[in-house]
Amino acid sequence: MNSKLLFDLATLGAALLFLASNPASAKISLGTAQNFSVLGYSTITNTGPTVVNGNVGLTPGSSITGFPPGTILNGAMQINNVAAVQAKTDINSAFTNLNALPCSATFGGGTDIATLSPINAAATPVLCFTSSALVTGPVVINGVPGDTIVFKIASTLTTSNNATMTLAGGMSCDQVQWGVGSSATIGVNSTVVGDILALASISLNTGASAAGRAFALNGAVTLDTNVVNPCSNFAPTASSLAINGTAQPGQLLTAAIPITMPKATRKAFPPSSGTPTAQAAAPPGLPSAAPLR
Repeated sequence: MNSKLLFDLATLGAALLFLASNPASAKISLGTAQNFSVLGYSTITNTGPTVVNGNVGLTPGSSITGFPPGTILNGAMQINNVAAVQAKTDINSAFTNLNALPCSATFGGGTDIATLSPINAAATPVLCFTSSALVTGPVVINGVPGDTIVFKIASTLTTSNNATMTLAGGMSCDQVQWGVGSSATIGVNSTVVGDILALASISLNTGASAAGRAFALNGAVTLDTNVVNPCSNFAPTASSLAINGTAQPGQLLTAAIPITMPKATRKAFPPSSGTPTAQAAAPPGLPSAAPLR
């Protein structure tokens, strides 16, 4: 074997090792679930004037309640139809792929993510937690456009009341993902940035805002006077998303994708099998997702 070939093989091996330990783009594709803002397994329940920007899907469960008074913008309810089933398949795959990402840094159970703030997405694109994780105060994530960050939490995610998350440096909230090995609970009037993929259930307590999506793979999604507003998919217009005309906590996180929807023109979509968005092909089945490790 000549020296040039040996050099090329050594260079390739070093490059693969670098990519494995320093994933430049840790973000996992959501597939057709990208078209959903809330996706549940057993039930979706809402209390109060929640606003969800995008489709609300459920499968294999059949009960979505609380819309109205909740409002769905730029989407509709998708219950056990082709789109919901395909999205469930895709989000199971996304969860498994997220779980396979190598950790940039690992923290013990009960770690308060607020104590890690500010967090540098470029330096630590995959943060792993061996058990539960908390957010008790403000969290700032620094990153330029194109940077990504993934939080892999082996057990529960719990944010305290009034906890906040913000992005700095131009990073977009659709570049933040949370893989939660059990349930996620977002506290009263708190904000969370990014897409939450929880193996069990997701609860957004009163007044909580999500600049991202909420996917409960094997449990319920519970909403109460919330804003759920992904960074992508939906065309921006002139003013910020609000509940009953009042800007919600954390709206600075969604300023890049403001939405105009006067109260008089908002619609609450009844459950139906029809959708205003493109339908996906029928999936072969629903693979179970592996727990986070």
